[in-house]
Amino acid sequence: PGNCGLYNLGNTCFMNSGLQSLLASDQLVKFCLEALVISPELQDTLLGRFKTLVMKIWSGEYSVIYPRDFKDTLSLYHNQFQDYRQHDCQEFLALLLDSLHEQLSTVDDIPSVPPVLESYSENDELEADKAWDDYITENNSVVVNSFQGQFKSTIVCSECSHISVTFEPFMYLSLPIPRALERQICNEVLDEQNPWYCPQCRKNQCANKRMTVWRYPDTLIVHLKRFVFHEFSSTKIDNPVIFPQKNLDLTDFLSGPKNTDLQYDLYSVVCHFGGSNSGHYTAYSKHPIYQEWFYYNDETVTKQTPKHDEYSSGYVLFYQKQGKMAG
Repeated sequence: PGNCGLYNLGNTCFMNSGLQSLLASDQLVKFCLEALVISPELQDTLLGRFKTLVMKIWSGEYSVIYPRDFKDTLSLYHNQFQDYRQHDCQEFLALLLDSLHEQLSTVDDIPSVPPVLESYSENDELEADKAWDDYITENNSVVVNSFQGQFKSTIVCSECSHISVTFEPFMYLSLPIPRALERQICNEVLDEQNPWYCPQCRKNQCANKRMTVWRYPDTLIVHLKRFVFHEFSSTKIDNPVIFPQKNLDLTDFLSGPKNTDLQYDLYSVVCHFGGSNSGHYTAYSKHPIYQEWFYYNDETVTKQTPKHDEYSSGYVLFYQKQGKMAG
């Protein structure tokens, strides 16, 4: 149970590898198996198809299945997947998780704009907690509770030094190569081509923007930006990126309160082989119960641990905070 191949329906390796990572996500799977009840009218929704997929794979009755119903329903919600061309696995994961959240959310209100501090305050912790509580109140689902963290965005006006701080949710970290994690996720200059409206100057101004992680989620998705897009072309960066399998300590990469243990273990990695215009996706996933690694290459499943060779092919990494398994 929980170990099953997925047939390639025609360039659907991007979907299969992403699904294998989500199907190894302990909190999401446990919720689908034990808490999620799908009414008849929701059976044909994307949430209903995902629930059915989880149930089949964890039934122990199949060694490989055709995910055609899931693919067809996915195409109804996101028409870019209607064809059978190659697509980006990260785009698929982001859209799928957003869709699952929307259908799981217990609140129908439109999310509010993240609060902005009109001047720098020493009460960042209070403001961050308020922003998070407001967001959770309006966005309550297992997707948010498992996969979403919180950024702190600080913008400083170049003219008057006015400081504006916002706290914003995120679903995954997109990190450029060769930079792995750093203390700031983003550090950029907002120039004349991309100015920022300063509330104190009351006009557009150049500014400096710094983005840091204030709160990490229980399940951290890391997207390595291997694809670089130019005006008329794109290239892929095959540089090796070392990602530890055990005890990834994120304490030094947190701008919020360091009052919790931030040790993470890798449980899945999506790999990409080939260039920017074509290629093949596979996935390694660690079984959430038996704690054994398996390699998923569409319908073929073999017991195999990620090797150092994967440092050049790793594309999307999934980490679980220690002590946060669903049990």
